Amino acid sequence: MLLEKVDESKILLEDNERVLTISCGALHTLVKTGKMAYLFSTQFPIDKNRLFSCGFGETYALGNGDTKNCPDFEQVNFIKTNTSRPNYQKAEEVEKIACGLTHSGCIRSGKIYIWGLYSHKDSSVLKIPTVLEFNASASGRKSENDYFIDLALGDALSVFLNSKGECYTLGENIDGQLGIPNVSS
Repeated sequence: MLLEKVDESKILLEDNERVLTISCGALHTLVKTGKMAYLFSTQFPIDKNRLFSCGFGETYALGNGDTKNCPDFEQVNFIKTNTSRPNYQKAEEVEKIACGLTHSGCIRSGKIYIWGLYSHKDSSVLKIPTVLEFNASASGRKSENDYFIDLALGDALSVFLNSKGECYTLGENIDGQLGIPNVSS
């Protein structure tokens, strides 16, 4: 089996920018990039990062609000600074990225964003990256210190971990895969 190197010129990297993190779903890929600097032979990010996607777009998993397939990497729109369009925010740091079977997600400034077909139900598609709202923590109230630190996406389910070590789930629970006794989604 031979590995093939990705042509990084197709990701449109800027000066001092490099690929930091990758994730792939069944038919799509996410790439997080960032600008790097060196201090005493130590490399560290110096600027806000960017998110790119490519692959099968018919389930909105690429995050650009349409269903077109994209053989080349394109920047995910919600990461771009665009104050002329409502619901688009200024660029913030993307900490983690993940791909599921037909959906994608990221942690951005401690919040979960998800897009694509995240469940096999008809109403379970998010056309653009959307911040998820969660129930309050077990204490019954949410504090400013509650933020998300990790995520994992599967076929028709997603799992999220917050800073308190609490797990949240989303998606289908036909066989109990969400870790909760109720088998409805």
